[in-house]
Amino acid sequence: MVRIQKGITDDATKKYYFPAFFSRVIGALSLGLIYQFYYRGGDTFNYFHDSSIIYKAFHEDVSAGIDLIFRSVDTDGMSYFKYRKALIFYVDPSSFFISRIAAIIGLFCFNSYS
Repeated sequence: MVRIQKGITDDATKKYYFPAFFSRVIGALSLGLIYQFYYRGGDTFNYFHDSSIIYKAFHEDVSAGIDLIFRSVDTDGMSYFKYRKALIFYVDPSSFFISRIAAIIGLFCFNSYS
């Protein structure tokens, strides 16, 4: 973190780097909590729902998970039909792309919403 700070800050902005970084992290977590407890859902939860299904598919059948992440939405793959029918954004390619990215990130973050 300090190494990154040296590359993008100078003496004038150095004192603002960590407060700005932590306020951004707190703001992102707060937004997630607002969507969870106040709105009781939203697009972010639907993206997470779809990415969780892809994550589950990847752990149950690696080829089905890879197909869901990398295959075109227009193709009919019977190997992943049981997962595809549970996906919310599968019919909308641009929205499903966000779910795919979230699933790839979820593979490294153990499928955590936060």
